[in-house]
Amino acid sequence: MRIATPCQALSLALLLCAGCSRDTSVSLALDFGRVPGGLWRYAVDARVNGTISASDSLAGERGFASAAQCTLVCTADPKNPARFHASVAGASFASNILAGAEIENLVAQSREVRLTCDTRNAAIVPDDSAAMPMIRIGEWDIFTDLAKALPALPKIRVRPGASWDREKTIPLDTRYGGADGHVLQSFRLDSVSVDPAGKRTAHIGWKFTYHVERRGANADAAAAILLDRMPPRGDGAGTATINVDDKTLQSASMSFSVPQGSEGTYRISWRETISLNRVY
Repeated sequence: MRIATPCQALSLALLLCAGCSRDTSVSLALDFGRVPGGLWRYAVDARVNGTISASDSLAGERGFASAAQCTLVCTADPKNPARFHASVAGASFASNILAGAEIENLVAQSREVRLTCDTRNAAIVPDDSAAMPMIRIGEWDIFTDLAKALPALPKIRVRPGASWDREKTIPLDTRYGGADGHVLQSFRLDSVSVDPAGKRTAHIGWKFTYHVERRGANADAAAAILLDRMPPRGDGAGTATINVDDKTLQSASMSFSVPQGSEGTYRISWRETISLNRVY
């Protein structure tokens, strides 16, 4: 049996300590200005379905289902590397509560869409995204809801298992006037994987709650009308993958649901899903 010398034992101990103290933290910042060619695409799939019925009616429930698929063609903001601008290509829509002419109108509108996504705050910037088409189920707007599928990233380096919270407000444009959708998200860095080339991918998960608040001087009087026609609250979950080394968002998805229950004169159940996947 070979006995290690004191120097060999010390070297082994130092090596073990170095391995134990190795920094596993990562920065989850995004920089879309580093995308080769300055242009990239996301495939988007958005779906919403559920039932709605009048509480005082014997007519029964009415089911609804709508869907949108498109490609976001993205370019980086020259002044803000965490922000990107996108146009919509190849949009298609389906709905059992919209007539053919309404769907054709949505397709035509989509050709004029310009989205501005601020990934630092996980938001679609309203001032730059005014020309967005809407698929209305009650008052719900699928394109605005893309913001719920974007992860809000921590401003410091984090290790797998770390968690952080973020609260944000999504402006809503309804037929009754302005409203705000309040989102409270709890994020967690689930893991960091490494591919054969050494590129690191961060896997993020989160849960969130959501509720709607009417804006303006007549908020109290109009709130009951507004909330009769759209889910006023619910909860959901999301996932995202980020290329840590290239600082790009590779994919993101979220699901949102409202259990069936009475809201004013209506009973509503609701399920919504949105996914974004980078395509090459």
